[in-house]
Amino acid sequence: MQKWSSPISKYALLGIGLLIHIAFFISASRTKWFDYFFSGSSLHLCCRGLDFYQVPNGAYSYWHGGSLSVTEHTTKYLYGIGLPAANSNVYHPLLTLLVGSFLILFSPVASFYVWMFIKLFVNLVLLTYFFISFRQSKYIYLATFLSLINSTQYLEIEISQFQFVLNTMLFLMLIVLAKHEKSPLGSLFYFLTLISKPIGFLWIPLFFFKRQWKMLVIGLGLFVITTGIFLLNHSGDYYIDNLRGNFFTPIKGGPIQIFTLDALLRYSTSLPESALTAIKLSSLLLVIILSAFKRISLQTGLFLAIAYYLLFYDMAFEYHYTTLIPILAICLVTRPEFQQLLSRICIILISLPSVLFLLHLLYSWHFKLGPFDATTTITMDSFLGPDPTPLGWQLSVLSRILPVIVLAICVVKPFVIPIIKDVLAFVKTIRKVNQDLEVFG
Repeated sequence: MQKWSSPISKYALLGIGLLIHIAFFISASRTKWFDYFFSGSSLHLCCRGLDFYQVPNGAYSYWHGGSLSVTEHTTKYLYGIGLPAANSNVYHPLLTLLVGSFLILFSPVASFYVWMFIKLFVNLVLLTYFFISFRQSKYIYLATFLSLINSTQYLEIEISQFQFVLNTMLFLMLIVLAKHEKSPLGSLFYFLTLISKPIGFLWIPLFFFKRQWKMLVIGLGLFVITTGIFLLNHSGDYYIDNLRGNFFTPIKGGPIQIFTLDALLRYSTSLPESALTAIKLSSLLLVIILSAFKRISLQTGLFLAIAYYLLFYDMAFEYHYTTLIPILAICLVTRPEFQQLLSRICIILISLPSVLFLLHLLYSWHFKLGPFDATTTITMDSFLGPDPTPLGWQLSVLSRILPVIVLAICVVKPFVIPIIKDVLAFVKTIRKVNQDLEVFG
């Protein structure tokens, strides 16, 4: 009998993962098998293409002399005519033109699915590159399997989101940095993450402490130059306004689509705003401080920064958790702290659906147990589809964020005592130097 660790078992694992990944695309484009695991609002059942058409709409409008950020009410140059209303564009002007100009080569209906299946091709190529690059790792099969079956990517695929661009560039950046920490390609991929979504600004302290100064200068420099070009004729003003709004007047999002610790505490406890702000800022400070220590690797520091973003960013939807796919894959094959048993269990839980599918099932059974009544966790709406109630939302958010929080604790725990000893030794050395030189005191 073959053991689980045999080559046949490992390839069988990859085969299952590949079938599930392909099934995501079949479901998203046709059968809707996996819709059961998500809420109707997150699937955009009311208005397919709500987020997708903002990019081709912006590119189409721009090439016809209009703005890069438009809706059906603000321009006569609309690409998605006759389709459900789309949000106004919030993406970087360069990304809008690069991706949007390609998409408008197709009909509005076809472009939605063109973008969807581009993801399938790119994902398979990227994971093949990842597998080949780290094929000597004991955990490469598990890492590749979990990357293929991570449930949150189905949501991103189904609504044809553009989070995929960030995740792809982040994965490429992580691979080249893991192979060669000073690779010039790291700068390019860092720049491309920034124009995809500016979460990369959170990584500036980490890259500074890890001496990735060249990558910071080139990546940020390219971002400033490409953004500045569009500010010269004010076509990029909408993007800066959106960035400014996120930094200085954030939207305090909550039930039922925001999946953050901040939202859970805000809408499920009586904690005052000052306490929530203190938790948020102290968590950020802790991530920055930990990143400064040599014992915390670049990969682990990057995971902590991404975890912070997912737990505290005001508008973190469930599909944003796809950002964990590349960082967890790289950490699983390169970092011992992510290879511990409890860490691996957390990574597996992160890859699985939230508890919403179970609530959906129990709702259909009219399940009751003591004070728990499953019919109070789901609502059915003819327009929005099945959505969680506030209680269902709380349970779903907990099931999504708890593995992330526990994993963050697990990967930091081995370094706590050594870091404390390092700090004490550093202070002792400074005091000794001061006693010899008599500079202070």
